[in-house]
Amino acid sequence: MPLPFGAVARPRPVAQRNERLFVALWPDDATRARLADAALRLRPVGRPVAAANLHLTLAFLGSVPAARRAVAARAMRAAGVGAVDLVLDRWGHFPGARVAWVGPAAPPAALAGGQQRLAARLREAGFTLEHRAFHPHVTLARDCARPTVPGLAPIPWPARRLALVRSHTGAGGARYEVVDAVDLD
Repeated sequence: MPLPFGAVARPRPVAQRNERLFVALWPDDATRARLADAALRLRPVGRPVAAANLHLTLAFLGSVPAARRAVAARAMRAAGVGAVDLVLDRWGHFPGARVAWVGPAAPPAALAGGQQRLAARLREAGFTLEHRAFHPHVTLARDCARPTVPGLAPIPWPARRLALVRSHTGAGGARYEVVDAVDLD
């Protein structure tokens, strides 16, 4: 429809698209295969997490404007998170979330330090993070009704990749996409 004489067209505001983002240690292929095998063994107690989705979250950013993704990537790269050798040898269950997980019984100090530096950089960049204690773990199965986890062998993980990940949710569950990554020294 044409504008009346003398009227000025004003642009319509563009809706901000949001993305669900998190920063995680991303497993190499060999570690991913061991984690996926452990997840499949949990089938009697829950629904295994897809192999492509296995990771260890260091910081959950939640729903943020897509335009802020580059800011999150810069903060991730500047945080000084270093490579760490993990042994995932503690099996557990979060009853409220109904998930079975594996994590290090004795997390290395370098892991906690890297996570704290990352959280500080992200907060400095204007992101709001959860204020709960860091509990390093990899979720292996969901919809776990009981807290028993079958005995599984420890999983060594030379963690050498840090990733900024976008979560896509849909009818088939979550799918994770690495949108930026850095190799750790």
